[in-house]
Amino acid sequence: MTKYCKWCAGKIPNELELCSGCLMLSSEFMGTDVRPFLSEKRNKEINRFLKPGRGLKIEQRIRHLVQEVNIPISIPPILKSKRKDSRAHWNYESSEWDELVDYWRRFNILRPGNYYFPDGTPLSIEKDQRIFINRYRLTIKIPILDIAEWLSNPFRINSIKNWSDFILLLDCVTTPLPPIDYFGNNEEKWGNWIKENSWRGIDYPMKVPSGHYINTSRVPPFLEFIERKHREEGDTRCPSEIIRENIQEMKHEDFGMIGELWTEIYYCKDDYNEEYRVKSIPILVTQNHRLKILVIDRNRPSTCSLGNDPRDWRKLMVCALLPNRSRGSEFIQGLLMNWSKEFELWKPSLRQIKSARLLHDEIEKLNENSSLIPINYNSEKSGLKVQGFSGINYVISSFGSDKLKVDAIQSIRDIDDVENKGLDLCIDPLIEHNELPFGDIAVGYLLALRNDISSRNYIFTLDFFLNAIDDNTSMMKEDNYWLVVEHDYHAGLESIHGHHEMDENMERAIAEYENDLEIQRQQQEFEQQQHEFEQQQQECSNGMIDEILQEMDMEARFEYFCDLIEQNKNGEQNE
Repeated sequence: MTKYCKWCAGKIPNELELCSGCLMLSSEFMGTDVRPFLSEKRNKEINRFLKPGRGLKIEQRIRHLVQEVNIPISIPPILKSKRKDSRAHWNYESSEWDELVDYWRRFNILRPGNYYFPDGTPLSIEKDQRIFINRYRLTIKIPILDIAEWLSNPFRINSIKNWSDFILLLDCVTTPLPPIDYFGNNEEKWGNWIKENSWRGIDYPMKVPSGHYINTSRVPPFLEFIERKHREEGDTRCPSEIIRENIQEMKHEDFGMIGELWTEIYYCKDDYNEEYRVKSIPILVTQNHRLKILVIDRNRPSTCSLGNDPRDWRKLMVCALLPNRSRGSEFIQGLLMNWSKEFELWKPSLRQIKSARLLHDEIEKLNENSSLIPINYNSEKSGLKVQGFSGINYVISSFGSDKLKVDAIQSIRDIDDVENKGLDLCIDPLIEHNELPFGDIAVGYLLALRNDISSRNYIFTLDFFLNAIDDNTSMMKEDNYWLVVEHDYHAGLESIHGHHEMDENMERAIAEYENDLEIQRQQQEFEQQQHEFEQQQQECSNGMIDEILQEMDMEARFEYFCDLIEQNKNGEQNE
């Protein structure tokens, strides 16, 4: 029986779901490697939990998911509820939270003012919509409207014991979705959004001395919480430095199994590279200040509301806070393509599918010189094999940002260890792709490498490599043959840079300079984002809202003044 690829619809071997070309393209099409989502073992376990709730209303499914699904995950003390007979702090006013929701319904912005959680934790909303809790500035990711609705009833005050840590954890674990019109008819933007907002399996791939960290990827939510919790005011160090200084703090009993599993990674492993390669995509998202889960529905990204009960959020929060590949992390990641129905696969755009089919057909035409069976490059990506007319085998893999990586291997026996035994040829994009589908770019690489003897005339790195092969043909049977080829190839590359030799001091100076540039770039990017946000808020405001805000501010100050007078009176009476 013939089987067909679920993306490009080309013929594939029976043991596959997607062909080698589509698997390689997946990290650009959907923003992450699709292979973990194709795991039969994970999908079976997820659906074993979800099947009893299928067919229920959304509210019932959520309740079933968080209360009846028996995942062996305990809620840590930091997220526990208070005793039922506990009293609220005297500052807490349920009516204030009710007014916050009403204000949003009327004006579509958050009402500026000071609000108090049942335990007395203060939350402040500024006129520019910035939100602070205690001394921490939040990133406008928390589902504040859901929380306000819940706290508008004073009989629900005991749902959370420690609101300060709960809100900060929630701010770290959720990801804001752009406005609804951001994606429009361009569904390919979803892949970029996933890529930009996913996080690595650990904060940094190595153990290095202080001052040498540069975080270029999003930090895992629990590690972000540790960093924000321990960052002093004015501290400009990168997140990893603060995280590594406070590993011992993760063992605090308040964090339960979350802290235990994270400290186990740091203390029991010497190499973090494998952890760093694995990515998690954002599942807990906020949209219009409401908490939702990101799911695939009708083969496209969609969202599903989680309701407004913070107690129902905790189990999913724990799953998202746990290290990658833990059982909880596997569960929440598996919700993406199994929530709507069993194994609901993300489908790329029509344009992307056409480019993937073009790649599939070219692979098929090459017969034994390429393969529809993917190469397992590493835990982060897969590869595509092609043999050139020179007899050399190459493996093409995704390199991010619409780029491809090409590794040459000595023999087909090395195909299962390309990452360690392959020689990176550093081939830049062969054409100005602009808005060209990624599959079309991959076709260019595939054909160029198949015709490597001709392609060397316009790909200088390929020419240097083949020259190194030609110059050392007599050594092919010697053990150090490939090492000599690699040496000669790199020597050829260095020759075009003027044969500059750098001593250790110069290399260190360049590294420090590049670090400074990266820090400056990140700071400029943050300032630009902040400036754009402030401009958007200013544009969406009008004279009427400004007047209302001023009036509300005056009312709030007057109410505060009255409260002070009342407190003074009560104090005098008590005396």
